[in-house]
Amino acid sequence: MTLIERGDFGEATSGNSLHTVHGGLRYLQHLDLRRMRESIRERRFWLQSAPGLISPMPFVLPTFGHGLRGPEALQIALALNDVISADRNRGVDVGARLPRGRRLSRGGTQEQLGPLQVSGYNGAALWYDGFNRSPERLLVALLESASEAGAKLANYCVAEELLREDGRVVGALGRDLIDGDVTRLRARYVLNATGPWVDSVALMGGRQARSALFRPSKGLNLVVRRLPFEAAIGVSVPRKGRETDALLDKGSVTYFIMPWGEYSLIGTKHMHFRGSADALRAEHQEVVEFLAEINPILGPLRLSVQDVVAVKCGLLPEEAGVNSDGDVVLQKHARIIDHEHDDGIAGLMSMVGVKWTTARLVAQQAVNQLFVKLQRRDLVRLEPLTQCNLNDHATINQDRLVPDCAASEAEFGRAARGEMAMRLSDAVMRRTNLWLSRQLDRMTLRRAALAMAAVHGWSNAACEAEVESTQAALEQRQSWRVTAPGP
Repeated sequence: MTLIERGDFGEATSGNSLHTVHGGLRYLQHLDLRRMRESIRERRFWLQSAPGLISPMPFVLPTFGHGLRGPEALQIALALNDVISADRNRGVDVGARLPRGRRLSRGGTQEQLGPLQVSGYNGAALWYDGFNRSPERLLVALLESASEAGAKLANYCVAEELLREDGRVVGALGRDLIDGDVTRLRARYVLNATGPWVDSVALMGGRQARSALFRPSKGLNLVVRRLPFEAAIGVSVPRKGRETDALLDKGSVTYFIMPWGEYSLIGTKHMHFRGSADALRAEHQEVVEFLAEINPILGPLRLSVQDVVAVKCGLLPEEAGVNSDGDVVLQKHARIIDHEHDDGIAGLMSMVGVKWTTARLVAQQAVNQLFVKLQRRDLVRLEPLTQCNLNDHATINQDRLVPDCAASEAEFGRAARGEMAMRLSDAVMRRTNLWLSRQLDRMTLRRAALAMAAVHGWSNAACEAEVESTQAALEQRQSWRVTAPGP
């Protein structure tokens, strides 16, 4: 198997999540028990396989009145969650196990909420889910595991066209964006797993654009200065539309404030998106409006634009036929499209995932469908029989490049040598968290580039070019800070 990526691994939506690996408690309001069981099983897999990256996180959601948002209803939901997830800790190390959920009294809730301006609550529901310390580091661990299993990996290799013979897709023409080499990659089957770009790749294979495979919506998660909470706190703000398929409409949308090391994450804000995936960026006004939504509840903790360290912005698929004037309704189930069946194009299959939690399961389902096509008998069971060993080799005890980030020169050398960081920006933004540092300057970037130069053979001029391009990439990530000019 060969995996090619147009840019760096995980540089789009995969690296821009709220970091939650959840068991689907909210699916109870849709009575979608199948999806809930899938999420519980996959959450257990991640807790088993990557305990250094995935750990338990308490979640707190205030209750109101005595109806569907009241403590009695939430108590029932917690009890059902414990029953449905009775096997949630099977095979999980003691330190990574998820405790039972419980109901908090008003006084216990006040301790959790602190100075938040939440009025009218009469308690809270507390449960535990998984928290992904670093989606980027988890992806590196997955790539290492795939390589050890025999997969060939290449980032910065763009599929310029799909190769076709007698109406069948037989591979791809790949161009190496580092050295410009072009290679004909022959394959018995091509799996198109390109997220927001899935339609453009399917068109290369000859699919007629009758309907979109991926209808993009925009998701924003804020990285802000650390707020004084040790649990993920759910805060509700009025919503404009309705969640059309929910059995209970709360009349509000819930954001979570989550602790993340020296920072807090707030999200996710979903918006309709009609632009080009290549032009995706967070906008200044979107951040201002997001802050305006949550600041009334934050009270004395209110945030300004200056308190926002970064914005994680990605594209997620939404359901077809949704009214663009209402709320975003996300696609709930991953899709695997057999183009031979749907479009008469043999040799090509596409997939559209929906979340990190079930990514392994969807990949397994796609592989099994391919095996059936290839008449192989060694299908993979959907219940993982053994856990992977997804170790994170990030070093945190070396001398830091900057005081407010654990990244070291040794980590940059290792990123270039063993983690396929081909550009300085790869290591700054996806192998480490150096991009979040408030003290990151040109001199620090040059030190990091020199640590990678020993591996890649960069000259002084090449190091300077890497510093320049990385600064440009960082400025692009922070371009939302610039107010759009008026008419």
